[in-house]
Parts: sequence; structure tokens; C-alpha cells
Amino acid sequence: MNIQQAKTAMRRLVGKNAAYRYDEKAPTEDDRVAARSKLPELKADVDAAKLAMQQRRQELLSDPEYQRLVAEWQAADKAHGATLGLLHHHRVTIMKGNGMFNTVVAEGDNWQDAIDKLTARQSKGGE
Repeated sequence: MNIQQAKTAMRRLVGKNAAYRYDEKAPTEDDRVAARSKLPELKADVDAAKLAMQQRRQELLSDPEYQRLVAEWQAADKAHGATLGLLHHHRVTIMKGNGMFNTVVAEGDNWQDAIDKLTARQSKGGE
């Protein structure tokens, strides 16, 4: 079957919006059979390496200095995140919805601030 015959058959079977992909470099059936025969050995290698990695991870995670550094980082990250949250939290948020998503168009500490920001944005042509 040539490409034109295949396209005709696809359109007949799938409809006018049928699409296709042709990969000249794709493996042949023989390549896939050869790969399938190697798979159990490769899977065993993966499992052995994963087990060794997990055992070493447990050793590293139990290190007291590492535990101290993790706790220090977590505390600093939590404080950083809380401060970022304060910077981006407003009492009034005006949004525009499209039926599925809402997009923030203005924010302010009170209604007047939010309306003023929305008016300024629209006067600049920003909708």
C-alpha cells in the first residue's frame, strides 16, 4: 500500500480530520524482538541499582548534620513563603472570568484602591 492509498483508507475509516505520523527511523519488528529479549536483564540491573541507591539514601538521611541542615532550611523556607504570601495578599481582588478560569485584573487594600487600579489599567489599554 502506498501513502496515497493509506491516506484514502484513513479518511474513509476515521473521517476527514484523520491525521498520521510516519517515522522513518522507527525500529523494525526484529529490533523490537531483540529489545524485548534484553528487557529482563535490564530490569534486574535497574532493580539492583535502585536498591543500592535506597540503602545509601537511608544512610545519608540518618546523618545528624544533614537532619540539622534540613530543619534549618525548612524553617527559613517557611518564613520566606509566609512573607511572600503577605506581599501578594490583598483584601479586594477583582477578576475577569471566561467560564473556566478567572484572571486577576486588579487588587487593592480597599474597594476604592482596586477600582482605581482597574480604571488606570483600562485607561492604559490593558483591559
